[in-house]
Amino acid sequence: MDDLAASTAAVVVVYHLAADVEPPLRLLKQAVGRVLLVDNHERGHPALVDLAARLSIELLHAGNVGGLAGAYNRALSVLKTQG
Repeated sequence: MDDLAASTAAVVVVYHLAADVEPPLRLLKQAVGRVLLVDNHERGHPALVDLAARLSIELLHAGNVGGLAGAYNRALSVLKTQG
């Protein structure tokens, strides 16, 4: 991974978990320095907790506050505050 990729973060927002997101998340984890998975469902997806732990990626529960834009805004806020 080059310096640009290592300093890049990917934000993935999931609302209805209708497909297996593990393969693309594994690819993203190899391609960029940081992956933030946002669970935007109101009740949350327990499977995403396990998946994030298994892949060692960050998980944020946004609860669909503000819709898709709210999920991205919360993720960007986390990324900005954590550097």
